[in-house]
Order: sequence, then structure tokens, then C-alpha cells
Amino acid sequence: MIHISSKTAFFAALATILAFPAVGQTTATGIVRVESRHSVEATADRYEAAARERGIRVFPRFDHAEAAAEHDETLPPTVVIPFGNPGYGTPFMRQNQIAGIDFPPKALIYEDPDGQVWLA
Repeated sequence: MIHISSKTAFFAALATILAFPAVGQTTATGIVRVESRHSVEATADRYEAAARERGIRVFPRFDHAEAAAEHDETLPPTVVIPFGNPGYGTPFMRQNQIAGIDFPPKALIYEDPDGQVWLA
């Protein structure tokens, strides 16, 4: 099974590599989040571009706010971007195939109640 520390370390390294002009922090649940000076849409675009430039596969976005609106619900801008690299994930799944439940990893980009955008 994948330990959260491995995933957290991977994501923290990826966020650092992506060089967002931001201040990072770890939440009480151990999730690393990075403050963005851009909108959710612009942050997602920048994240995807930086990942692709580094050879990381980016899967289609899932827009939680859009899905909520389809059910007459409201949610601040909230987007999930799955991404991955078979060279990273495959060894984990070879050790324990059920680790596939955690792959591909994903980034969450959201706007908090104060209007601040975060990448987690």
C-alpha cells in the first residue's frame, strides 16, 4: 500500500518544480497546498502547462462547481486535475496492485470563502 508520506512528498516536489509564485503550507490532514495569485482557471492552465513541459501526462479536468450547477447547487470554483507518470506509479502497483486506487494522483485547485485560490 502507498503511504501518504510518499504521495505527499511526490506532490510537494511537483509543486516545487512547477515554481508557482506562492507560499506553501501543509494542512492538518497532511495535504500540501500552495497559494496562487491567479484565478482557478489560470492556475489550472499554468499547472497543466508546467506538468506537460516536464513530460507528465495530464488527464481531463473535473470541474466540481460545474457539476454542482447541473444539480442547482452552488460551489466556489473547484477543479480537479488528474496527472501521472507510469514510471512513478507502475512500481507501486507492481508491489501491490490495489495501490491503483490512489493513481493517478490529482491536484485540486479551488477558491476559498475569502476568494484566495489554492493548489492542493
